[in-house]
Amino acid sequence: MGKGYKRVRWTWIVAIIWALVVVAVSMNYRANVASMQTLNKMSKDVEELQGILSYDTPFRIKHLDKVGGIIQKVYIQRVKLETELAQGFFNPDINQALYTIDRYIEHVRSFVKAETDVVTLVNNLRKTREKYVGQEKLESIYFQLSAYVLEAMYSDSSGSPAVYRALDKVFLLSQSLPSDQSRELQQVLGQISTVLGGYAQGNYLVEKLLEHSIHEQITHLENQYDSLLDVYLIIIISVSGFSIFVLTLSRERQNISVETMPEIGPQDIPVSQVEPAGEAAVIGTSIASHADEVVSQTEPTVDKQYSSKASEDVSTSVSDSQNLPVIDFDKLTDSLSGDVESVVLLLNVFVQDHRGDVQTLTSSLNDDHENALRAAHSLKGVAANLGANGLREAANEVEKTLKENGTVTPQMLETLDFHLQRSIREAEAYLKEKS
Repeated sequence: MGKGYKRVRWTWIVAIIWALVVVAVSMNYRANVASMQTLNKMSKDVEELQGILSYDTPFRIKHLDKVGGIIQKVYIQRVKLETELAQGFFNPDINQALYTIDRYIEHVRSFVKAETDVVTLVNNLRKTREKYVGQEKLESIYFQLSAYVLEAMYSDSSGSPAVYRALDKVFLLSQSLPSDQSRELQQVLGQISTVLGGYAQGNYLVEKLLEHSIHEQITHLENQYDSLLDVYLIIIISVSGFSIFVLTLSRERQNISVETMPEIGPQDIPVSQVEPAGEAAVIGTSIASHADEVVSQTEPTVDKQYSSKASEDVSTSVSDSQNLPVIDFDKLTDSLSGDVESVVLLLNVFVQDHRGDVQTLTSSLNDDHENALRAAHSLKGVAANLGANGLREAANEVEKTLKENGTVTPQMLETLDFHLQRSIREAEAYLKEKS
């Protein structure tokens, strides 16, 4: 009875270990498949974006909204990739890839801003020119300014020095105009100088984006994940084969033991020497069937369980901020092509990772200026992605003050915390509604 009991016990142990290993490896396998699918989508979006950037300025300006939507999807996929990484074991190091993706997203957004400023400038010049129709002198000046802007945009000469000299002449001419017209013309000249400088930087960014290493990083990661999938399959096959061998050997030994026993009455045969072996075999077969079912699943599923809890009341002393929009959910959903699942993921990451940003920033003000600057910049970026304008403006004010080595006042921190907590409450309410 003792030996039979030990064999049954070891059969159970092998079966349980087998099941645990197969389930764990299968879960990791599915997480890696999900990461590979995310990388594949990111690669296609980047290819589409690169195609738009390879065209000339008129085509790029016409598709600015599309570029903004694509880079928003790339950001969502980057968040998914980082989230999926935490669901598996023995995953490749993706920190370098995440850094490369972040830099790419930042460059594209800078490019979009420069191109948008150009569109705004052109519309402003047209409206101002139409305002002075019939006033030959001013109408002629604004026509010249429009021509200078186009020349600077499409000239092959780096920096277009002739254009800037012409703008200087217009500035001198503006001093002879009546005060209102002079001030308006000088404001337009300042806008032109700023926009042309940003546009030159935008063209430089286009060259960097077209030669960016993001494709190499994505391909390298895909190869690493593909190699890991092969390793997981080998582990499952090896562990399954060994476990089946042990279970089969244990059953054969039990059968031999039963056959060599002396003939005695059935009532004298201990139950523990007959039933457990068969039961263990059934368990092993059931586990094998379950493991095969787990491995056969090729479409990854990620359980999403979100919990929301009431945020603490924050100071309402910032009365002028009550009318600012919190989170533009409609715009956020449209930018993600109606993908509500991605919206939920982005909001969940925001709530979990940025709830304590103001405390982190406050504690870093005195002894870690760089960390405080990074916290403000990160909060500004995520607020821009969510369309949380009040939070973005408050974070931008703090970041600007830190860059200029100014003093971040308690009122600025109170305003920032007010908008952060308000945005978190909005996000939690949305998550609760969608759960």
